Amino acid sequence: LIMKKYEFIESDFKIISGSRVMRIRALVSFGQVAAGDHGGYLESEENLSHEGDCWVADEALVFQNASVHDSAIVRGNATVKRRAKVGGFATIDGNAFVGDNAVVDGKALVTEFGKILGSAHVSGSAVVCDRAKVFGAAKVSDRAVISGAAYVCGRARVYEFAECFDECMVSDQAQVLGSARIYNEASIRGAAIIDGNARVLGNAMIDEQAAAHDQVKVYGSAIMNGFSSAFGESHICGEAMLSDHVVVADNAEVSGSSILRDGARVFGSAKIGGEALIAKDANVDYDVFDEVVSGPRS
Repeated sequence: LIMKKYEFIESDFKIISGSRVMRIRALVSFGQVAAGDHGGYLESEENLSHEGDCWVADEALVFQNASVHDSAIVRGNATVKRRAKVGGFATIDGNAFVGDNAVVDGKALVTEFGKILGSAHVSGSAVVCDRAKVFGAAKVSDRAVISGAAYVCGRARVYEFAECFDECMVSDQAQVLGSARIYNEASIRGAAIIDGNARVLGNAMIDEQAAAHDQVKVYGSAIMNGFSSAFGESHICGEAMLSDHVVVADNAEVSGSSILRDGARVFGSAKIGGEALIAKDANVDYDVFDEVVSGPRS
């Protein structure tokens, strides 16, 4: 038989969303909890395991079919409800909310007004804070940080040391990894990949199978889609648009209202600006402004 580590204080209850939740009191000492300590509120014993060092503290709520187990801690004014699961050494605190079928485990931290919904999974030593939201079937892991009012949704993955903040969005099947940073109102969609030390900011959008690697910086209202790729320390900015199988590499800069398409390659220290159009497998390692370059240079 499993020895019970807490009891309900039936006189201390609330009605939340139609559920009667009651405060708990520790019966034995374990972890950071001393016998006699008052905890938060549960609807039933199914909400908090009697095994391990898991605990619900302060004014935190765990109810409906949600569960807390292992050494996880839910505290502050946090809420865990519906069928959500919190385990491992995870911490849910502040005014954080974990609901639906979401899972938070490992050593993950969800704090402040962070929300984890849908079938999202937050694990490793990941942090979701401020007013950030992870939902859908998104996964955030390792040492990734989602903060500000950032959204990670769909089947997107943010992992390793990546950070998403401000009002950015990572959605669909996009991946953000390495030490990449996504911020301001930038959006990463489709099956795009952002890795290395790449930075995507402003109102920039990277969509479909496009990718930014290394020390690349994409900003302004620039758009990368198709199978376009950027490498090295290249910059894509302004209202530039890259599509198809375009490659921008080295220290090249694409700005203005430039359009690169149809397998064009821009490299070296080339600067492409104005209303330039680079197309049809053109290889450009020189400056182009307000001109059309089509096909390989003779």
